[in-house]
Amino acid sequence: MLELVILPLLVAGTWTFEKDFTLPDQYHGKDVKIYGNYDNGYGHVALEVDSTRSGVGFTRPTHRWTNQEVSEFFIHSGIRNFSASTIEKFASLNGLQLLSLTVEDMEDIFGVSDKDLQKLLFEVIGQLEKVSFMFHYEPQSFYDTNKIILPVGTTKSHAMLSDVEDDLVHICIISDRVPGLLGTLGSIALNTKKPEKVVVWLVTDGEETRRHIEADNLFEQISKMTIHYLQIEDLSHDLLEKGINPVWKWDVFGSSLDNADWKTKYTVRTASWDASEIHYDPLNHLRFYLPFLPQFNDKPRLLFLDDDLIIQGDIHHAWTRPMSPRRVLTGVCGMWVFDDEMKMFTYPGGLKNLSSSPSVVLTGRTVEETACPPKHPSLSCVDPELWPLLRNLSYEINGEPLNLQGSHEWNFGFTIINMDAWRRQNITSRYEKWMRANYLYHIFPENSLTYGLGLPFLALDRLTGCWELDSDITVRDGLGYVTYDEFKFSGVNQNDLRSSFALHYDGGDKPWKDTADPILARPYRLTLEGFRSSDFPVGLLEMPKKPQGIIFVTEPNTGGNWLLKGLDNHPNICAHGESYNPRFAFPMLALMPYEWGNKTSNECNPKAGCTFGFVLKWMKIIRNRPELCNPGTQWDEGMRFHSERLCNMYNRLPKGEVTKRRVHEVFMDSVLELNPHVIPCRCPPATEAVIMNQLTDWIRFKPGVEEIDFYEDIKARGAKVILFHRSNRIRQYVQGVLKRVRRSPDSTDMVKLDVPAAVDSIQASFSRVIWIKHKMEKYEIPVHPISFETCISDVKMCLRSIERFTGVEHSDTVLEKIGKPPVMEHRPREIIQNYLDLELALRMKGLERYIEEEDKI
Repeated sequence: MLELVILPLLVAGTWTFEKDFTLPDQYHGKDVKIYGNYDNGYGHVALEVDSTRSGVGFTRPTHRWTNQEVSEFFIHSGIRNFSASTIEKFASLNGLQLLSLTVEDMEDIFGVSDKDLQKLLFEVIGQLEKVSFMFHYEPQSFYDTNKIILPVGTTKSHAMLSDVEDDLVHICIISDRVPGLLGTLGSIALNTKKPEKVVVWLVTDGEETRRHIEADNLFEQISKMTIHYLQIEDLSHDLLEKGINPVWKWDVFGSSLDNADWKTKYTVRTASWDASEIHYDPLNHLRFYLPFLPQFNDKPRLLFLDDDLIIQGDIHHAWTRPMSPRRVLTGVCGMWVFDDEMKMFTYPGGLKNLSSSPSVVLTGRTVEETACPPKHPSLSCVDPELWPLLRNLSYEINGEPLNLQGSHEWNFGFTIINMDAWRRQNITSRYEKWMRANYLYHIFPENSLTYGLGLPFLALDRLTGCWELDSDITVRDGLGYVTYDEFKFSGVNQNDLRSSFALHYDGGDKPWKDTADPILARPYRLTLEGFRSSDFPVGLLEMPKKPQGIIFVTEPNTGGNWLLKGLDNHPNICAHGESYNPRFAFPMLALMPYEWGNKTSNECNPKAGCTFGFVLKWMKIIRNRPELCNPGTQWDEGMRFHSERLCNMYNRLPKGEVTKRRVHEVFMDSVLELNPHVIPCRCPPATEAVIMNQLTDWIRFKPGVEEIDFYEDIKARGAKVILFHRSNRIRQYVQGVLKRVRRSPDSTDMVKLDVPAAVDSIQASFSRVIWIKHKMEKYEIPVHPISFETCISDVKMCLRSIERFTGVEHSDTVLEKIGKPPVMEHRPREIIQNYLDLELALRMKGLERYIEEEDKI
């Protein structure tokens, strides 16, 4: 038996329902009750099973309800047919005066129905679901809301929103980025059944943006919608004409910029990364004035969209979703978090409270831990006196205590604004009060995230809803900074992406950029080709075009890392991919054999799956435990990211041949092909050449049966070799010694060498390079020998020669971004105590050429 007890929410009383609910098996035969009460703005909901009760509390702003608010409350809540006596009791409980409204008047407004109790139940359970879900409590598991009886001929959405279902859909976008606008507007037009019912209000730079949009191939589709082009200057004038002085017109606007005197004891000391002009752009403030623009005076709601969205569903569906009369907007609340152990983004689900957000300083710390100085420059800090000030401001402006733990983060990217509720609660005035307080006390600098996002969070505290909780709309956030592999690890696959209502490319790697994840960017690129989302291919994951494989053979202390990092900036070269995506770049030691110590300290890290030693280890484990690759097998949490790819790698091996040589062959194939089914590391989509580092120390001169045949593997894969070496081997050796003893560059201490060991190392280094070059020629492997000294004497010539050898087009980007080469500041003779002994020993071995090479400098 299930009972709903309302004490005294709307009306007092107790009702029992036995037919209209489905309870899980564990509750059969038990007495189950849901309790709810409401009194002067505070409430409580509880679940009771066999007299054991658990519940959560909630609060909402207290105010005296007007007759109009009562009407809107019932209409928007779906209680369109409600008895006059119930209205009277509701009014009495809330201290309302019904004035001249008679029973007949209320019957005309609300109607009278025999199903009052079912309708009331629908509203209460809807409220219980929303409130409880915010506390990670799932009352929907105890009942089936689809079985609640509604009046004949109505649905939930119809009962709540019949007043907007047939209206035009109004969308506002603020942008002058044409590539983003084409994707957003094009996807809306392509995937909406009636694009002629869509009106877009585009705040932009005017004619130039219009010309670019109208010249694009997608304009035939986009033109089916009505587009109004607006400019910020005109909108500013419209607001001033209405007596509204927007923030960006205030005399103090911009006063914190480049102004050391602006700082007070209340001013946030921002993190090292936190400084962007976008936060104080007038367009950022314009969002809070939309309900008062003449274009939207009569609009009950407005879809507000970013310009980096792909809308895969019919936009009319989002337009007609239910909205609570107390919520001023609904946005996306699911947030990604960075896992410090795994070094990747994960999606924990649920809501992320503001106390863990950098937008309001805390970033997961306690109030005490935010005191200056910060423990790390990537964290902001404050004077302890700021927190009492913010608490007082919250009471004065919001009428509620500051509760960052109880408030959640959300995203402006895909929102629907309840314009009526916004105007009724005067949110613009509330926002301006926070802004005036900010300028009065000098709290958040205008170029900081705390100003651009923190103040909106504070102004809209507890007034926002979530698409994920309040509707069936699914919006995938983070596509501009999270990779597909991170999505997949968090349980979101290609089908989930294809079925999402909207994709939001927030972040720096926009889908029109070369740095975008190629899988996540495909919906955008397919949209620009004119595909509807329903026509997207079943699989978004494509095998990239096979690039030219390049093995960069070098010795320690040659400056090879300097050159590789520079080449990685070439748009068509992936030299480990660090400049593309550091989290999923190939490690510099990816090809290191296992016995040389490439034991990854953190196997949870995605990069571990891109190292030969890690793969070899797990191939041997799977050989001994093949059941690990059976469908449905659960791996340890730390290894769950790698499990599928390791099994794919294992299945590519010749049956039963889990030898070092065979694993190396398959690993090299997978790396040089950039096979996403086997290797998690990524290169840019435009990659034409993959360069992987290989130290000479890793190459066996005489490989045995179990050993890797380096030359055969290169030849079989059609790879080329860049042989990078040092002509000045004395400096190469001395730099290695200085690293080992950790001598500071500005130290004046002299270092004493083990002369016999130094001579042997210098001679062996030269012999190794000569031997490798000889073997390359024997195997007819294309090789490009080039020295460090040649490259630093003429960097441009060095880079051009490598471009020609790898077969890519010339790009000036590398020359612009390549760093300073690791050149010794002092001559070896100035810092080596027994340098003359080294010279003598080299001459006795007939190695005068190395002394001559040093004397040239």
